[in-house]
Amino acid sequence: MKIMKYILCILILKSLLTSCSPYKNIEKRCKSYPYPELDSLQRATQKQDYKIEISNNWEKTRFARGNWYFINDKFIDSLGYYSRKVDLYISQDIIVNKCINYYSVKDYLNYYLYNKNLSLFPKKFNYVLLKSSHKKYGEVYIIKYKENRSNKIFSNSIFFIRYKNNGYKIRYTGLTENFDKYLPDVEKMVSSFTIKE
Repeated sequence: MKIMKYILCILILKSLLTSCSPYKNIEKRCKSYPYPELDSLQRATQKQDYKIEISNNWEKTRFARGNWYFINDKFIDSLGYYSRKVDLYISQDIIVNKCINYYSVKDYLNYYLYNKNLSLFPKKFNYVLLKSSHKKYGEVYIIKYKENRSNKIFSNSIFFIRYKNNGYKIRYTGLTENFDKYLPDVEKMVSSFTIKE
């Protein structure tokens, strides 16, 4: 009789362990790639469901992954091209439904950092990590870093916001001498950022 109880306990334990296994696999897949596969046309035409308040001196257009806000600088050529003082890019990443419960804003940040380090290998991505809070969406991570482009130093900040099945990256960039001047504008824009429901 004791042997039968022992065997029964082992079978119950084994069934419990194997029944939890699919959830661990889903969680693992969600940490490594939580987004639907989109081609470039789908990504470019993806609806950006948010609103943001911008100051009058900012202009808006689109880029391949979302919306682009900027402040023009000097007129450059006869084609009507201006250099820009600063840029702000907002891109959206939709998280697949099965991953919503397994994917936090911290995971969203870590996914970005992992891929950024891969793209720079063997160099390491150097940044400063800050944590803040959005009045509506709670925990927000911010990374700040500098980069050299065309022998000019650019300062960058990326704000990571996650709500329901949406992740948003708000990337502010500009020449270091312009960066702090327009930072109050950007802080107001990020504060006013609201996802349409």
